Amino acid sequence: YWLLTIGDPCTGCDQTPCDSLPPEVTAYQCKNGVTQNGLRLHEGKLTTEAKGRLVFAVLHNAMPISQSAQKVDAQLLSVCQDRFNATPEDLDNMGGMGNIFVEVSLINSDETFSNSTEDLCE
Repeated sequence: YWLLTIGDPCTGCDQTPCDSLPPEVTAYQCKNGVTQNGLRLHEGKLTTEAKGRLVFAVLHNAMPISQSAQKVDAQLLSVCQDRFNATPEDLDNMGGMGNIFVEVSLINSDETFSNSTEDLCE
């Protein structure tokens, strides 16, 4: 299994509802700066403690891209290139839920991405 994680979006929130979260996002139960209803990954182990990154997805039968014969389809990259290369601000004007997820994932993140298709395989 591979887990996809984000920094806890409840950081800085004393209670629910949290003003830092987009108004459409109501699933997180925030208390004292920690999501109460989520699992985290800390030092390679799942935990319910406040340490670690919040798990938002589980991938089954996945492997690193360097070991995979599967590649991102060139036609998909072409059709979706505007969305893949959009900044968080651009996504807000494109519709869909992508901008909401990006907003949540950036709340407690110090990561920097190149905003290119190379980020799809990181």
